[in-house]
Amino acid sequence: MDTLLRDIRYAVRLLLRAPGFAVIALLTLALGIGANTAVFSVVNGVLLTLPFSQPERLVVVANTYPDSGVVPSNYPDFIEWRKQSHSFQNLAAAFSSNFTLLGHGEPRRIPVARISEGYFGMLGITPVLGRSLNAEEHKPGGPDACVISREFWQRELGGSSDVLGKSLALSGRDYTIVGVMPTVTPDIFSARDAWVALEPHPPWDQHGTNYLTIVGRLNPGATPEGALKELSSIQSAIDKQFPLNAHGIDVSSLEKTLIGEIRPLLLTLLAAVAFVLLIGCVNLANMLLARGAGRAREFAIRRSLGATRAMLIRQTLAESLLISLLGGALGVLLAYAAAGAMLPYLPSNLRPGAVALDPRILLFTLALSLASGVVFGLMPALSASHDGDNTSIKDGAQQSGEARGKRRLRSLLVGAEVALATLLVSGASITLTSLYQTLHTSPGFNPQGVATLQVSLSSVRYPDDDTRLRFFQTLLERVRAIPGVQSASATAYVPFGSGGQTGDFDYEAPGHTPSHEGTKPFADNHFVLPGYFRTMQISLLRGRDFDDRDLKKSPKVAIVNESLARKIWPGLDPIGRRIQILGDWQQVIGVVADVKPGSLLQPAQLQAYLCGQQYVANDMAVVLRAAGDPFLAVNAAKSAVYALDAQQPVSHVTLLNTLIENSLAGVRAPTVMLGIFGTLALLLASLGVYGVTAYSVSRRVREFGIRLALGAMRADILRLVVGTDLRVVVLGMAIGVLGALPLGRFLRHLLFFASDVDPFSPFVAVVILGLVAVVAMYLPARRASRVDPLVALRYE
Repeated sequence: MDTLLRDIRYAVRLLLRAPGFAVIALLTLALGIGANTAVFSVVNGVLLTLPFSQPERLVVVANTYPDSGVVPSNYPDFIEWRKQSHSFQNLAAAFSSNFTLLGHGEPRRIPVARISEGYFGMLGITPVLGRSLNAEEHKPGGPDACVISREFWQRELGGSSDVLGKSLALSGRDYTIVGVMPTVTPDIFSARDAWVALEPHPPWDQHGTNYLTIVGRLNPGATPEGALKELSSIQSAIDKQFPLNAHGIDVSSLEKTLIGEIRPLLLTLLAAVAFVLLIGCVNLANMLLARGAGRAREFAIRRSLGATRAMLIRQTLAESLLISLLGGALGVLLAYAAAGAMLPYLPSNLRPGAVALDPRILLFTLALSLASGVVFGLMPALSASHDGDNTSIKDGAQQSGEARGKRRLRSLLVGAEVALATLLVSGASITLTSLYQTLHTSPGFNPQGVATLQVSLSSVRYPDDDTRLRFFQTLLERVRAIPGVQSASATAYVPFGSGGQTGDFDYEAPGHTPSHEGTKPFADNHFVLPGYFRTMQISLLRGRDFDDRDLKKSPKVAIVNESLARKIWPGLDPIGRRIQILGDWQQVIGVVADVKPGSLLQPAQLQAYLCGQQYVANDMAVVLRAAGDPFLAVNAAKSAVYALDAQQPVSHVTLLNTLIENSLAGVRAPTVMLGIFGTLALLLASLGVYGVTAYSVSRRVREFGIRLALGAMRADILRLVVGTDLRVVVLGMAIGVLGALPLGRFLRHLLFFASDVDPFSPFVAVVILGLVAVVAMYLPARRASRVDPLVALRYE
């Protein structure tokens, strides 16, 4: 033990005598270990550990249409699936919306989900207090009951233990609180404040109105493929009875639905931090080799004074382990900070309740750093122990250069480091370029200066269409009179927001027979009031906008988007033609440009707009375009709402630009982090190149002095130093570029890219890394070219 402590004290003294080496070595290890542990822990918590019981048996069932892909399901189909299927232990449905909360300060909207019987049990979530909704509460006419989230319980009810049995006023109904759900929300899409039964009051109960998310737990032994076959057979019988409802079925794992497009990006991020760790280990190895070679004379003197080979190895091992352990400890601290910093930037439905640092990856990264330190720290001692006692003691021996094998090994490590950095910087450049292009993709409207606020009218206070329409018309008149407001309207659906309604429809076209075999169009249906397209600056391509002619008793009219018009009437003028939506025949009066529904990463869908004066909704969003600060205008609009009805809640006050930015949260944060790791790889590779070049210069000071004394020019010394290491850097970059080309194809195919790979991103990586490497080589080369020949010839 005394010997070990003595070796550790000596190692500490050596590190204190070389603070530059110690700091760089510790930071290299800490950054690699910290980044890997943090990212893997988040990815593991988000991707690999779903907060549900036996998540591998959970699947999402949805409808499919030829032109619209996967969409939610409708209530009648869900009832038949649950009644007739045998592949599922349970099949449950959920629909997220907003309810008006009364009795807790000013009226406001809170997120509430309607759930079918057995929803919590199917997910394997048990309440922390009370119980879940029972069978009686799921029956039509049953008692109104709800369960609340732990967050709502603590925020609104003070975490009171006697909360059970209390009443909660939601959208005109009094719900009895029967349970409190845990922090890990059982809702699979976003956090909810409360859950109520779906069956007593389904928002829509007709075929073709699709809004439900269906989640099922497979029976033991059942497979998604078998469940799909069974449900398709059930649906085929339903389609024969309701041909307008014909559609396909999709059965996907819950993990796929939850993670969606962010999964490959997170996995790519995980690979990137692994590259950073590998570059860090290579960097550390190079530094230890260089440091060990520089101590060859020290080792030889100690051997001549009686030190054994074992003593040298033990001392070197103590120093290497000390560096590895200190770097690992610092890495753990960085990992804790980094994991906590990453979570807020992930979408809310992807955040686990708490992400703990994963001990497996922590042990792996620590073991890798220890192995790197031990192997490359021992090599100089083993090499020195094979040398003769006085070989390295001879006068000037340390200046005569070094073994060719050691130079080759360090050059190989530098080349590998540069290749990995080129690969990682190329990947970061590809993703950042794509994110930039995505951010500048037109959503189909102009979001600048547009604000929105949600107004949901109570069916008790506003029981009919006339009173609801009169409220919104009066409100819009007052909003348009606000100074700075250029235009205003209202819609049941805000792009990149929430709300809206979807449904399939039939149509008439000359020479075309409507199809009932699942090939008819399927579109999103939106209710909008006149002036909506002008306010949003959605281009009206043909026909006219809704106006005062389009009243409830007037002939039903619709405006379709360009994709829908092209789908139904290719090469024909759609104006004046008819389509059937929501059971009514609508005459097409206009065609507008396509609008992306909820993500800049997705193509525009088929869309039809119905006049909000003919289909009056009680839940509408006021959209206004302001010449100045839109927040000032939207605050004035809130006051206009309260002036009309002091008890009317207002919610979701936001800017359209904010909604668009939020829609990219799932890809923005990992992409930016990938850019950060690319920069870190660039920094580590540059340090490696600089360190090896500086060490090489220090070993060749006497040689440079002799060359200068014999007439060599300073430029010759510069070319000699830079040229030697530049070949290694260029070779490493060439290997990295060769790897970057297939990487680019992989990223563009797997992530949110549409175009083929281009050479721009690898070129950017080569230019950046090349410039940094040249600077890193130039600084020690410049110092070498200024060596005084007389000083160099006396240099020991």
